[in-house]
Amino acid sequence: MSKKNEDAKKVDDTKKIDDTKKNDDTKKMDDSKKTDDTKKEGGNKTLLITEAVIALVAVAIIIVAIVVYNKPAEKTGTNDSGNVASAGTDGTDATVSAIDNSVLFENTPEIPDITSVANMTEEEALKAVEDGTMIVLTTGNSKVYVNNYQDHDYFFANTPYDESDIDKIAVKQVLLPYFAETKATTRTVAQLYDTVSINYIGRTMDGVAFDGGTANDQTLQLGSGSYIDGFEDGVIGMSVGETKTISVTFPEDYGAENLAGQDATFEITLNSIISETTLPELTDQMLQEVSGDSTYTVERFREEVKEGLMQDAIWEFIDGRYYVDKVSEEDILSYYNESMEYYDSMCQSYGMPIEELLGYYGTTIDELKSDAMESAVENAQYTTMYKAIAEANGITVTDEDITTLATDYGYTDNALFLEDYGEDNVKYYILQSNIMDYFISIR
Repeated sequence: MSKKNEDAKKVDDTKKIDDTKKNDDTKKMDDSKKTDDTKKEGGNKTLLITEAVIALVAVAIIIVAIVVYNKPAEKTGTNDSGNVASAGTDGTDATVSAIDNSVLFENTPEIPDITSVANMTEEEALKAVEDGTMIVLTTGNSKVYVNNYQDHDYFFANTPYDESDIDKIAVKQVLLPYFAETKATTRTVAQLYDTVSINYIGRTMDGVAFDGGTANDQTLQLGSGSYIDGFEDGVIGMSVGETKTISVTFPEDYGAENLAGQDATFEITLNSIISETTLPELTDQMLQEVSGDSTYTVERFREEVKEGLMQDAIWEFIDGRYYVDKVSEEDILSYYNESMEYYDSMCQSYGMPIEELLGYYGTTIDELKSDAMESAVENAQYTTMYKAIAEANGITVTDEDITTLATDYGYTDNALFLEDYGEDNVKYYILQSNIMDYFISIR
């Protein structure tokens, strides 16, 4: 029911074990950048402010592997990747896994019909083109149907963002964690930012209590965004001892599939108000203290957050509705194999055979492969869509783009940068960034 619990469900959900999703290459680059910044600077607090706007999908399976099986692979006789170097049958150097995960690379599943993972049908796309809300682009042998960003009025109307969210983000990311003043209170009516103790029972619309929807003596800071939308607002204004039933709608991407997108009710009892919190006005000095940047200002913060909100709105507009009629088998298998290599590399790093890792999730190799193949088809569609947008608008990746990004990542050698992060990943990351710059410019 809470977003934290939702995230935990997503980690445990065996169907979500393959986290290769849309924007995955971009997210990997962003996640890697965060890791590098932390290593180089002991943790860049500016990232906490400016990058919190755009949610990035964490590679949760790595975290679980570290926590559950915190044992590094033996290094004796291995190379840096935890693999044993040996000679191949043709006399060339080959690499043999220290842990035999060859099962990952055997019996590749059939590629599913592209329409089975599309987010709309071709008929729906054709109808949208007729009514002017979608356009048709091409790349190679593929037709790509995307939301009509060329109609500026339509594009602008369908990429809204609320500037009041800037203040909410400032509260959640800066004021509450660092500068809030909390004290005990004798008030008996709950207000925004109070920390309260509650009981609750969640029920479906037919009155049946659902798993994970009941708890007692839960501590919650109102306004923290810890629970699904509408829940915390429902507690504000309640009196101590009062019981109240509120209605909510679970997010479409909620971890528990039986609740995703569903309406529900929560019977909430306010046990007590533990403390009240007051917030000061955001200042340049606060941001400079948190970020470690003596030039950071409120104006800059607001502009950066505003751009992040705009980007979120644009991604949702472009990602939310598209159709690709065909993608290459080569692209699909490339994504699939990359996923298998990722799991193998992770298992080698932590000395854990893939069968043992999957045992913690109660899933099988076949299920893992099936999900990975479905994600590979989705990724291939997604990549094709962005290639089509880039080609239609003359958007490219230049050597200067690569140099700029490499420098940002602390590299002086582009070749080494491309080797470390993967040339395809780097170029696709830059391409999406350049496409976003284009969308912002026309919006």
